[in-house]
Amino acid sequence: PVVPFVRRGTPPVVEGRFEVELTDEGRAHPIFSGERFEQSLPPILSVFPGAMPKPAAQVLAKAKTPSGEHALVVVQRYGQGKVVALLTESLWRWSLEPREEDIYRRFWNRVLDWLAPEKEELQPFEVDLFAPVARVYLGEPIRLAARVGGAEATAAEVTCEIRGPDGRTLPFRMTPKTITTASGQTLPGYELLYTPEQSGNYQARAVAALNGKTARSTPFEFLVRSVSAEGTGRPANLDLLKKLAESSGGALVSPDEIGGVVERWAGEARQEVRVQWKSLWNQWWAIGAMIGLLCLEWTLRRRFNMA
Repeated sequence: PVVPFVRRGTPPVVEGRFEVELTDEGRAHPIFSGERFEQSLPPILSVFPGAMPKPAAQVLAKAKTPSGEHALVVVQRYGQGKVVALLTESLWRWSLEPREEDIYRRFWNRVLDWLAPEKEELQPFEVDLFAPVARVYLGEPIRLAARVGGAEATAAEVTCEIRGPDGRTLPFRMTPKTITTASGQTLPGYELLYTPEQSGNYQARAVAALNGKTARSTPFEFLVRSVSAEGTGRPANLDLLKKLAESSGGALVSPDEIGGVVERWAGEARQEVRVQWKSLWNQWWAIGAMIGLLCLEWTLRRRFNMA
């Protein structure tokens, strides 16, 4: 579920020599921001086509092929986590040419820096939304938590906009509360306990307002599963039970009548013959008698010089 794209039925890999172009999101993203990346990116020799980015994902770079443009670098936030997907197996070739070595090293340094955020990563006014789980059952509440501007900006008014499977978006007020991050840190933040009423895919986004400014978090997606039929109580099928009782020679009674039926049962006397046997090898006296007879035989043979 953390993969930021969906694959279609296309060939697994396309090989060739393809140019790489940054998207508008890529030029503004921390991974590719900077003059060195904006000049030009080295070509690649392979690409995995057919990747359709999810609604909350961002395509930072594309590969130009004869069949069209294909996503090359896709990123997405998942609550407190981040995901980077590289849809090529030839990116390491950037380091083979001396003029491209700096780009290859800087690319991976920035990817690692972006994937490993610090506690103070949030800007003075930025909101982040997350939850401990991404899948719940119908009728089970999900606990959505948000933090604004790190640990300082706690005076903001935060609402959570939740879009359900029917396409409707409903706002919910989040209450200030101390939250626990995935690393175990406790920070002042906001919380919403939401109980979904429909099964399907949901998308939540936190909106914070402070001093006339508004900040929105990246969407957080979660799945609501319907309860299986095995775990759902259903009324008894009396017609079916009655037919089963008649076909088996029994009778259908209500729970209140069970006591009377048991009392009417007449016990029937029955005699049984049981045979029990025991092995002599399991009796200590039998083994002792056998050993004694063997000793007696040996003594007599020795005394009378019998072979």
